[in-house]
Amino acid sequence: MSGKHARILASRIGAMLNGTGTRYAAIVIFLIACLQVLESTRLVVVSDIDPLITLAALFVLPLFIVVSERFVRSRAPYNHDHEQLATVLSQRRASIVSTQTTTTDSIEDACRVELLYRNDVLDYNTSDYVSVRQLSGRNLGRSVATSFLYSEATDFDIAFDDIQIDAIDTSSRKPLIIQGPKDSGEQCAKHEFRILFATPIERGQEFSIAFSIRVPGELSWVKRRTGGQLQTISMAHYARPVSKLTLCLSLNFVPLAARGFSVKSIDDARGFSSIELEHHSGFSCGTGIEGLLLNPLPNSVITYSMSIEHPRGLLYGVEYFR
Repeated sequence: MSGKHARILASRIGAMLNGTGTRYAAIVIFLIACLQVLESTRLVVVSDIDPLITLAALFVLPLFIVVSERFVRSRAPYNHDHEQLATVLSQRRASIVSTQTTTTDSIEDACRVELLYRNDVLDYNTSDYVSVRQLSGRNLGRSVATSFLYSEATDFDIAFDDIQIDAIDTSSRKPLIIQGPKDSGEQCAKHEFRILFATPIERGQEFSIAFSIRVPGELSWVKRRTGGQLQTISMAHYARPVSKLTLCLSLNFVPLAARGFSVKSIDDARGFSSIELEHHSGFSCGTGIEGLLLNPLPNSVITYSMSIEHPRGLLYGVEYFR
């Protein structure tokens, strides 16, 4: 087999190995170059070597190397310290903005959230960020509640009018009205809006609403500007303690590694803690609301999740590596 034909075969095999293909092709080409040097110096006569041995040395050995490396990396413990995670987190504007609060922008102090569910559905074949949320709780205020105030942060400035939000009442399945800010055409990174209840929630009455958010172009923007692959949820805006948090991340590829974490203070790496994640093959609907809000359902290949009773951290998140 000539060096040219060997390089073509290496490139084709490399293309089939998605993710590790470049390294595979590089090892094969390196071995071909070594053989050509040895043959040119007449230290080795390739034609005298059994063709099967040559093929094994050029193609099977590199394949074994890259597959073994990928397996070891996928099973290796997370070896990035919290200072590195803090650095990545500091590059994500949405995470930083979501922790910045004032005395007037707490999420609906009249309502206590007993279940906060979120599933970030990321498809890197598109450029859009998609997330599904569910908020279930009880009105603990002194009067009836007509709406739920929510705050969403984005990694880049975008007008609220350009963000797609669809909401429903989880009991009746009725669509709910979204009331955006007065300056909804202004580009910014923090977006407050209200979800109007189908009927007013009386004192002590329970509620359960769900909504989906699509931010066009955010995935590609983050990949281009920061490269930091993580998703976070902030607890800073909730005036009353949340009883339970379930955070999910659905991906259209299997990452080399993924880990959960919590943050007490973004400015101090000592406030970072690791959280063990569960994972399921394919797309997992934690509460079933995805089927009501996403059509069609995404082609996710893996879903990571964490469930926290009485979360007291500032941020919770999942970091993953392609």
